[in-house]
Amino acid sequence: MYEPQEDTNLILKFIKKYASGQVLDMGTGSGILAREALKYTQKVTAVDVNPEAIDYAKANSDKIIEFKISNLFQNIKQRYNLIIFNPPYLPEDKLEDTASRQITTGGKHGYEVIETFLEQANEYLEDNGKILLVFSSLTNKDYVDEIINKCLFQFKLIETEILPMFEQLYLYQIDKTPLLKKLNEIKEFRFLNKGHRGYIYTGKFKNKKVTIKLKNPKSKACGRIKNEVEILKVLNKKKIGPKVLKATNDYFIYDYIDGQFFPQYVKESNKEDIMVVIRNLFQQCYEMDKLKINKEEMHHPHKHILIKSTPILLDFERANKSTKPHNVTQFCQYLSMMKPDLKKKKVFINITKLRELSRDYKKSYDKKILGKIINSIL
Repeated sequence: MYEPQEDTNLILKFIKKYASGQVLDMGTGSGILAREALKYTQKVTAVDVNPEAIDYAKANSDKIIEFKISNLFQNIKQRYNLIIFNPPYLPEDKLEDTASRQITTGGKHGYEVIETFLEQANEYLEDNGKILLVFSSLTNKDYVDEIINKCLFQFKLIETEILPMFEQLYLYQIDKTPLLKKLNEIKEFRFLNKGHRGYIYTGKFKNKKVTIKLKNPKSKACGRIKNEVEILKVLNKKKIGPKVLKATNDYFIYDYIDGQFFPQYVKESNKEDIMVVIRNLFQQCYEMDKLKINKEEMHHPHKHILIKSTPILLDFERANKSTKPHNVTQFCQYLSMMKPDLKKKKVFINITKLRELSRDYKKSYDKKILGKIINSIL
């Protein structure tokens, strides 16, 4: 059981200012923060993963406090106006005894528990609610800031405290950003990946697993979300790209696509299946060429093609209208680069012939030449 230390006392000073409505004390330990919160509001829930901590806190607290054994939000069903969290935040120290490590260690780097907490917190925090989070300079403050940002929260440093051995404590007030509030209809909203221009998340929309894409706040590119949605809506009519389910100026939601990226698919598939996929991709590239839409990245689409039953093209943020699109010719370049991997599966690329046919195709966009390109791959 975690005895109150400097970090507990740091939060304790601000409970009066922030406690109102429904309060959740996450990782309650001794229960001291829950007891303090109860002085200023009538509904406090205190949870801890450690049953012994819950027993101790319950024995030393007012019966009005609701105590639960819970691994973070595992047994939580409602939203709160304030969530207090004094997490284990120190990096792993293998010399520390096991009992102590379970209380103080937040993971290998120290921030892993905080990261999991913030990934889940949105569904349990009221739109105008707040989180009080304390952690240490040993946790890697810059990375904690990055976690907060990618989870679409915003933060304010309330107080710091200098400890011995050059350690510093930070107390953060964390709130939902306006954009996160708009995404309330998405359940199980989780960060997936970050690109130069967009952030990718997964979630559930109308009981269906989906992907959500929104603009990278640090990107200087303008109108890319709108552009990608417009392109995808045109391509969706030709069954190209993931289906757009909903779009706003800030984000869009589309079908979640599961599968293998093309290089991995080649490694694990036979020649016949690989050829079916290659022919399908050439047809999609040809349709885009006919529509005068240039995807721009078909010469290195390592992570832009997902294959399950059929290949799906992803990521159209750089796509644009063009009088001279080059999707087919760029895909020829990519296959030439993939020649060694394809050869292992007895799929043979004649690079000289492929280049010659690509030049001919580029002049006319003739479907007959596309057929010759496909037939040149043996």
